Amino acid sequence: MTELPPFPDDLPTQDLLVIDWERLEGGDLEEEDRLWEAATTWGFWYLKNYKAEQFIEGMFQMGRETLALPFEEKMNYWQGNKGASAGYKVAGATYADVDGSTDVAEFINVAKDDALSYPTKVHRTYPPTVQQHMASTIKPFISSCIDMGQVILEVFNRKLGLPQGTFSELHRPDKQCISESRCIKVPPSTGVKIALGPHTDFGSLSLLVNRLGGLQVLAPCGRVGETPEWRFVKVCIFAFSRSLCLKNIMQPLPGHAICNIGDTLNILSGGILKSCVHRVVPPPGAQADFERWSLVYFARPTNDVYLEPLVEKSVMIKDAANSSEANINNPKMTAGQWFVKRQTQHRTDANKIQMKLLSAISSAVVLSTLGAGVNAVGINCQGSSLCSGWPSNTVQQLNNYIQGIPDNAWYNNGQQIACAVSSASGGNSICAFLQKTGGTNGKVLKQLAPFIPGHGCTRCGSVPYYSSGVPVLDPQGNNNVDDGMLTFNYVSNSCNTWGGLC
Repeated sequence: MTELPPFPDDLPTQDLLVIDWERLEGGDLEEEDRLWEAATTWGFWYLKNYKAEQFIEGMFQMGRETLALPFEEKMNYWQGNKGASAGYKVAGATYADVDGSTDVAEFINVAKDDALSYPTKVHRTYPPTVQQHMASTIKPFISSCIDMGQVILEVFNRKLGLPQGTFSELHRPDKQCISESRCIKVPPSTGVKIALGPHTDFGSLSLLVNRLGGLQVLAPCGRVGETPEWRFVKVCIFAFSRSLCLKNIMQPLPGHAICNIGDTLNILSGGILKSCVHRVVPPPGAQADFERWSLVYFARPTNDVYLEPLVEKSVMIKDAANSSEANINNPKMTAGQWFVKRQTQHRTDANKIQMKLLSAISSAVVLSTLGAGVNAVGINCQGSSLCSGWPSNTVQQLNNYIQGIPDNAWYNNGQQIACAVSSASGGNSICAFLQKTGGTNGKVLKQLAPFIPGHGCTRCGSVPYYSSGVPVLDPQGNNNVDDGMLTFNYVSNSCNTWGGLC
């Protein structure tokens, strides 16, 4: 194994608590308190002495063998573009930023249901390179992750005041769900800004092992009064030594992984457990010249779990969900339905991808084709033809107004938020409003609004889909989407004619 360079010392990094799995499993109350602190602040923590560690190198070996297969063979196991996740994911299948750049990561996903039932198929078949590791490595790795997840969930269950076994019942291993393992390969950086775009994890818990740096979390993770900043999660580079470095601690610490909370626990807990936005950028410094390998297990609830705060089962959750500071993405659908929606929401145009992939004769061809970019739709400056008569500072004016609204203010679909100064009669103006959403709060709006002037819009414009306050591009190729759309556009019945908040 090639020796890899160290993580640079001159980058903004985020301190994370280190949780000892053995102490947690043994019922150590102090360790449970530390886990609770991590889960309710950043939603990220380091985990040491975890029981899945013995299978890590075998999982990476499976990933190396599988992703080294000829492109045509890998495409026989393509996950598709209809919301399925298990199988092979090609580089360029998702948007990485609001400018329409596509991601550069390829990976192989193995569904929990398929691993536990092997050789019986539940969701799909896998390449021989996966099958030969299924019994010896993949199944025991996933089983270990399930066991760890159940212990962590039970800690959260008690801390939230839920009836015993509530979370465990929502995550039963014997019922179908979309939990899965994922082995990811990101090529050496060639000027790429973002390898995997800003996102929150769909599920409940994630366990991550990195080969190189590149993971960033968006500070301050929902806290008011702090300037948003991308910060590296500092990991040591390990080959077979399985070591990890923390900020300001340069010696290797054997047997660490990174864990984080996903959206479903955030929803079920009424926002108490934090699901924070993160992304993957090329490894920093000299690490950028090397492939970045990582391994993740995503624990998700069973497909039939209805996603809403468990207000009837916990006073703490009820109070949190009803708080004016609550910022919960409440999809009001089952976990299975929401996963499909989230999975397709981040995809580039399905037809374009399918044509490119099916016409490619090698991985080099498809990567160069996708690297040219699928034209982004996303944030645009389109609007009514009447927008052209307005001053060129109109969009910035609306953004300035929105920055003055309270975090806990709530706006529904079609409700005007702010209008620009109008020189026209009859109540005509350029106003900010939401279209086809479930409504959202001032905190999210203040995150979204700057993207419109930041994109270069001057008079009118709109933000497409968003997730946890971060714009993601509209996979349908237009801005008339089903949800998540903040619009600055001409209206003939503005809330005021003098400009300002409505």
